[in-house]
Amino acid sequence: MEMVLSTFLNSPCLWLIPYDNLLSKGKVIRAKVTEINGDSVTLMDGTQLEADYIVVATGSSNGGAFKPVGDNIDDFRAVVTGLNAKVKATKTITIVGAGTVGTEMAGEIIHAMPDKKITLISSEETLFPQMPAKFGASIQSKLEKSNVDVRFGVRVENLASLTDPYAGSVTLSDGSTIDADLIIPAIGSRAMSEVLNTLPNVNMQRNGRADVDGYLRLSSYDNVFAAGDVADSGDAMTIVGITSRIIECRLLIQNRHFISLRFLGCVICSLTAQYMYPPRCRNHHQCTHRLMHHCIINIDPRHHRRNT
Repeated sequence: MEMVLSTFLNSPCLWLIPYDNLLSKGKVIRAKVTEINGDSVTLMDGTQLEADYIVVATGSSNGGAFKPVGDNIDDFRAVVTGLNAKVKATKTITIVGAGTVGTEMAGEIIHAMPDKKITLISSEETLFPQMPAKFGASIQSKLEKSNVDVRFGVRVENLASLTDPYAGSVTLSDGSTIDADLIIPAIGSRAMSEVLNTLPNVNMQRNGRADVDGYLRLSSYDNVFAAGDVADSGDAMTIVGITSRIIECRLLIQNRHFISLRFLGCVICSLTAQYMYPPRCRNHHQCTHRLMHHCIINIDPRHHRRNT
């Protein structure tokens, strides 16, 4: 969300990561996986890749500019620029959904543009009820001190779009109505787990996420892992949630006895940021400052930002 509101629009190296030289002992394949079995994956063109270990980390989908769209940087920049212009032109903003996406958005907008009047709507009674109470209370306090109006325990009855921001009004379940220059839906995040349906004996939850054990292994498989938004690990759909139960990929990578490790969707690594960004990046130090030591590098082919 920060890229929508700041100079990130003019500094792609701050929010885009090239994959060309990511792996020193391996390669990045831009392709869609159509099938998984216990020891290989099949690509859309029929190519079969054998693997001793498979990590499925295909992420989730959201509307608006929350996730990249298109197949090159120009498409993505157009979406982000459009939302940036809409936010700047508004006085009142209503965000529907107070999960990780909606709450972060409210905080980012009010920080970058403190003159905006923001309403954050939550169907829950507190922020992040699945987390310790102090966590949600602390975030709520910071939002309210920044003059964000947080509405708890209500649902929107007439949301016109689940994906695209729009101007209008929303009617809440308590009968009240909120008019806004911009209504931003921040609900409906969906795990992109369809490929797991090709793997027999995988237990899937109603939310589309796969059951995993304490090591993020899929049920019935010792060598197939699910990480991130596709895993029903009990954590929030955030990088913090993922890293709190991270697969010990470093141990696997250091193990010289296995033949190959296939990552579907992302690479989980413990590299420092200087290896993630190109040497010619003018904002290298800023890039390094913004990237965590333990990082998740998405290699979903849809998110590879190269002009074609």
